[in-house]
Amino acid sequence: MAQVVRYCVVVAQKQPETSPASSETIGQRLSKWRKEEGWSAQKLADESGVTRSVITNIENGRRDDMSVSELMALSDALRLPPAALLFDITRPFAPSGDPDEDDSSDAPEGRAGRRSLGIFPRNIDLVDWLNATETTIEADPELADFEQRLEALDAVVVYPIGLTVQATFGPAGRKARSILTAARGAERALIRYEKARRDLLLFVRDTWAVRSERDKSDQMDAAMTAGKVIGTAIGAELLVEVSETDQDAVAKLMRDFDAAASNLRDAQTQVRMAGGNPDTTAFAMSRAGLMGIVQSMPHEPIAVTARRGGLSDDVVESPLRLHRYDEYENLRARLGLPPTPGGDDTDG
Repeated sequence: MAQVVRYCVVVAQKQPETSPASSETIGQRLSKWRKEEGWSAQKLADESGVTRSVITNIENGRRDDMSVSELMALSDALRLPPAALLFDITRPFAPSGDPDEDDSSDAPEGRAGRRSLGIFPRNIDLVDWLNATETTIEADPELADFEQRLEALDAVVVYPIGLTVQATFGPAGRKARSILTAARGAERALIRYEKARRDLLLFVRDTWAVRSERDKSDQMDAAMTAGKVIGTAIGAELLVEVSETDQDAVAKLMRDFDAAASNLRDAQTQVRMAGGNPDTTAFAMSRAGLMGIVQSMPHEPIAVTARRGGLSDDVVESPLRLHRYDEYENLRARLGLPPTPGGDDTDG
């Protein structure tokens, strides 16, 4: 794995007078986080599908690495960020390697100058590199210009101390980072869009029950899928049919939805311009989408299902469910509207 030294590390980090303890191995970190979860090696094997012998060999150092599939399976079972196994995140500002480590190995020439001085990237820098994020550059914009100049020079050697410094990302890395940065922006825009859509649909469903007025409900769904409600016939009809008290609030929700849909289209365009593909698929779902399922459908803690021995029609729901009526009343309160009289008597 490539190691890089950022400008801030070179000029600002003072080396400790005593060297820190040798860096943890990935096996030691796996053992530490497994015990943090309160699991035995056998429990982790059962939950991850990775055999106990493999886990034991990794933890005891008989294997000094793991495959990507093993990393993901173990991280998923522990509900742990994979970076916590790859790097010592409990010491985010410590060096990623041991300064006392023998430098006689066949290290690439570009890194030899850094290792001989005992200078390593910090653990937090490697987590940022893994995630294609830049905490330090976001905090100090001048570092962005410094990184670009380094990239143009490939690498520089500071002659008085023999330190080799190179840019964090090259052209390929910068493109990958741009795609991921744009994708994060699109994801935030998608969350805002889905929230605006849910808010508007609460009034739509209260006005037109899904079962008895399917046509109007379908027309509104089609308009929202197209990303524009203001100026449509169904949007105008909704404003006529809601109560006079609610008209201004519903008009605002329609404007908010149209703006969110426009922002989402712009964000998806940014992903394309960066070289990515923003298309969604029915075979993947965001956490927000999963939240919608949990809130809208009957569910229960998995331990209850396990005790019963399987799924059942007689479901005792967990407190996570937010009923549509409660959501609707909470939205009305946020908009400064009076509560609806008589409770949820729609057939939708």
